[in-house]
Amino acid sequence: MEPVAILMIVSAAALGLLVGSFANVCIYRLPRQCMSIVAPRSMCLECKSTIRWYDNIPVLSYVLLKGKCRKCAAKISARYPLVEAITGALFFLIAWKFLVTEDGHFTPKFGIFAVYAIFASALVIASFIDVSLSILPDEITMGGLFLAPFVSILVPELHHGAADYVSNPVAARFAFSVFGILVGGGSLFLVGALGRLWFREEAMGWGDIKFLAMIGGILGYSSTLVALFVAVLTGAIGGVFVLIVRKREGPGRARIPFGLFLSVGAVSQLLFSEWTTRFFFETYPSIIRSLGADAQ
Repeated sequence: MEPVAILMIVSAAALGLLVGSFANVCIYRLPRQCMSIVAPRSMCLECKSTIRWYDNIPVLSYVLLKGKCRKCAAKISARYPLVEAITGALFFLIAWKFLVTEDGHFTPKFGIFAVYAIFASALVIASFIDVSLSILPDEITMGGLFLAPFVSILVPELHHGAADYVSNPVAARFAFSVFGILVGGGSLFLVGALGRLWFREEAMGWGDIKFLAMIGGILGYSSTLVALFVAVLTGAIGGVFVLIVRKREGPGRARIPFGLFLSVGAVSQLLFSEWTTRFFFETYPSIIRSLGADAQ
C-alpha cells in the first residue's frame, strides 16, 4: 500500500475518534433537548465542572483518568470511549474501502467518503440513543431522510448504478434515493402491520420505520432490503440476550432496540455487501435446501 493511502486511512481513523467524541455529546443532548449540541462545552454530569481539553482526548483520556472525573472522581460511563472507538473504526474501514483501490493506491473520492462517514456517525448516534432511551430522534431520521435525495445529486458515486436505467443520471440518482426511502420505510411498515395483526399490539415503532427509510435513501433499495434481513437475524439473536439480561417489567415484553440492529444491517451493506449478499442469496438458501433434503 502506498504511503499516501496509509496516511489517509490513519487520518480518517483519527477524525473518526474526534467525531465520536462529538457523537457522545449528541447522544446525551439530542433526545433530552436540554441544551445545544455545540454549547456549552462538555462537562461532568455529577459536579458540572467543565472538562478540559486534555481530559477530553478520545479514548486516551478515559484510560489515563481510569474512567473517573478528575475533579470529583465520579465514574465515567464506558459508553464514551466505546462510541469513540466504534466511530474511529468505522471511519477507518470506510476510508479503506472507498479511498484505497484494491492494489493499494489512494483514490481521492472524498465526496463519497464524507457522505458515508456522516451516515455512519448518524447510525452510531441513533443506535446508542435507541439502546438507552428507546427512541430514534427525528433530527437524525427525518433529517437524513429529506437530505438523502439531494445528497445523491451532489455526490455521483452514491447511486452511480442508477445511470444505467435512464438517460438523465442526475434525475436517476434522485429517483433511486427516493425509491430507496419508499422501499425502506414501506417494508418495515408492512412488517409492523403484520406484527400488529399477529401479536395484537404495536410491533414496530414509527422511529424504526423512518430510520430504515433514511437508510434506504443512502444505500438504495436492494442494499436496504438485505440490511433489513441482517437486522432481523441479528435482532433475533440479540433479542434472546436482551430477554436474559433485562428483567421483565410487569406483564409486558422487554423492548428490543431494533434501531441498533438496523444499524448493524446498514453497516454490513455499507462495508461488507459482497459477503452479506452472497450469504443471504447463495449460502443461506443452499443450507435450507440441504436441511430439507436431509429431513426427507
